[in-house]
Amino acid sequence: MLSLVLAGALAAATTLDDAERAFAAFQDADDAARRAPSARRLRARDAKAGEALARLEAADAAGIGPEDVRALETMRRALARSGGTDDALSASIYELFGHAAEAIPFEGESLDRLSILGRLAAEPDPKRRKRLFLALSGVWESVAGRRGGASPFAQLVASRREAWARDPAGSPFEGKAREWGLEPAELERWLVRVL
Repeated sequence: MLSLVLAGALAAATTLDDAERAFAAFQDADDAARRAPSARRLRARDAKAGEALARLEAADAAGIGPEDVRALETMRRALARSGGTDDALSASIYELFGHAAEAIPFEGESLDRLSILGRLAAEPDPKRRKRLFLALSGVWESVAGRRGGASPFAQLVASRREAWARDPAGSPFEGKAREWGLEPAELERWLVRVL
């Protein structure tokens, strides 16, 4: 009987160790994706999240102590809160946009985006207005990417579309249409008409 209890405890510990290793690998991948988002890093993060979630779900709390049970629950909560790859990419886009929008060089000055837009509205000289407008190029490139380069926003849209395609409920837009008693195609027609 004692050997069965010990075998069960050893199996639970091994499962817990596996879960902890998988969670640590997820954290490493998550950190890498947040520091420098790229499609490859975001896919690696998602894969590690899936592995960690599977290990955490497989971990049996029956044969482990209360501290280990708390550790499992903490890892599960952290993984649930971590969000998706969109979180890292969205944060990166907002950060790049914020940096670009707060210090725009123009004729020896450093202006923010709203100051440029305010001056655009009041500038009578068309050539200076054009230079003001083009000074904003760093702001739009922070979202759309440089001409011919990768667009962080396009990556975000593609990532969300892929996630929605895998979700049986579909996109949030389809969910909202159903919530309002509409078919998604009907809501889309309404929105196109509004444009």
